Amino acid sequence: MAQSCVPRFRSLFPLRVPVAAVVAACAFSVALPGAAQQPPSVVIEPPADQLAPNDASRSLSADLFYKLLLADIALQRGEAPLAARAYYEAARESRDPRIARRATEIALAARQRSLAAESATLWATLEPEATRPKQILAAIAGGTSGKDLADAGVDDELRGRLEKLLSDAAVSGQGVGEVFLQINRFFAQQPERKHVYEIVQSLAKPYPASAEAHFAVAFAAFSASIPASQGVDPALVEVNRALELKPGWERAALLKADILARTSADGAVAFLKTFIAANPEAKAAASALAQIYVEQKRYAEARAVFQALWDGDRSARDFEFGVAAISIQMKDWSTAEALFTDLLKARPALWSCTWGRSPRRPGNTSRQSTVISPCRKASARGSPSCASRR
Repeated sequence: MAQSCVPRFRSLFPLRVPVAAVVAACAFSVALPGAAQQPPSVVIEPPADQLAPNDASRSLSADLFYKLLLADIALQRGEAPLAARAYYEAARESRDPRIARRATEIALAARQRSLAAESATLWATLEPEATRPKQILAAIAGGTSGKDLADAGVDDELRGRLEKLLSDAAVSGQGVGEVFLQINRFFAQQPERKHVYEIVQSLAKPYPASAEAHFAVAFAAFSASIPASQGVDPALVEVNRALELKPGWERAALLKADILARTSADGAVAFLKTFIAANPEAKAAASALAQIYVEQKRYAEARAVFQALWDGDRSARDFEFGVAAISIQMKDWSTAEALFTDLLKARPALWSCTWGRSPRRPGNTSRQSTVISPCRKASARGSPSCASRR
């Protein structure tokens, strides 16, 4: 699925337009095919003093409603230039500085310099005391590049909000850990991953004793494929520091395995085996180890890992499924069939389609009809169909 290069402004810059527009836009804005999926994130609301006092009384024409709806759906589909133009037209009609601001920010992220200038001019006219549109217009007049404009228009404001969020969390006694675990999600749709790494690195700098801060930097460095400098991999350095501060942290161990696997699958295997030996309850790490074995076609070792996990928890059907699926790869038909039959008996609506798509055992022509039948019955009862899980 193609991912949009434009940040999801709905979560980063929430906008309270006349209530009818909000209700209608939210009701009709659906995730159309091709729309990028936004990871869960914390919505940072604008200060209350930015809201106009006469929202409730402001009328909403059919034309304005259409423009807002068009802009919202265009943004959902990743068509940022169209969304920015629609928001600009809506701002001109409504004379609402918040819609003008929205148009400006989206135009900047979409690298639409001319439209960004028009939107910023309108924003400055509607909100004369605001300094941000004047800064944008000065940058455009000075020939600042489109990338720098977008970074300044979106990331600087978000950086400021995140700095405040972190400082508030630090002084509240809750700690900054949870914020850092979510922080990369704020930049999920930002295409300039190196720039995201630099932002996260600067946000984490005041919190050297936070394992989650080092984890966030490691994740950003890994996502941006920051190269090693003089033999030092910045992602590996940061994740190692996170594990030093928080030994046995499985989430950090999984990230370290991904970082190691980028250059050496054997290195990732060695690390995971050591980590699992020290942390026997690390089931996610064991599953990751089995996955690497599968990628290396070391099926017997992968099946042994899943078998051990399943032996430790017979209610964990996912592990039983792992043993069954790998048994197919090993052409151990009798074991695979016995396990899939058990899975079907336990939860037919969930497992039937998977077994129905598996390779047939030589000489067995009845498997497909045996498996597809319960799947169809499950679909008739309202359960998800086979196609929905493919």
